[in-house]
Amino acid sequence: MTAIGEKPIIEGIETKSIDDSQDYLKNLKPYFSETYQDERVWVLEYFDKDYNDFISLSESTFHETQDFEATLLYKTVKSLEQNQNSFHIWWASNNSHTDVEEVSTFEEAIELIKEQINRAEEIGIRATLTNGST
Repeated sequence: MTAIGEKPIIEGIETKSIDDSQDYLKNLKPYFSETYQDERVWVLEYFDKDYNDFISLSESTFHETQDFEATLLYKTVKSLEQNQNSFHIWWASNNSHTDVEEVSTFEEAIELIKEQINRAEEIGIRATLTNGST
């Protein structure tokens, strides 16, 4: 998951510059910078003791509880919305970073993520959050 804009500070999530990440992500910086018209691209990471990432953990939690607000992914997206960051989630394979659905508000982002999880799809979203989202 990447965030674009000011560096987000999210409890429990490691945030680092895309320039300091693995080569696969570094190579995507031009795409993100052009797509979002911003050079400030951040990689968001969290892994539990079993090396499960926070998106997979959030999908499992949502399936078990149907309470998306209880997930770390919801808290992360909410924090990004409050910080006015855009964000991008995709499954890291081939060119899947371009095969995503676009939204422009926090509410649309949350609904799309929940729909994709319920349809057992990989999450693929490009959220360019507008100042009007709440």
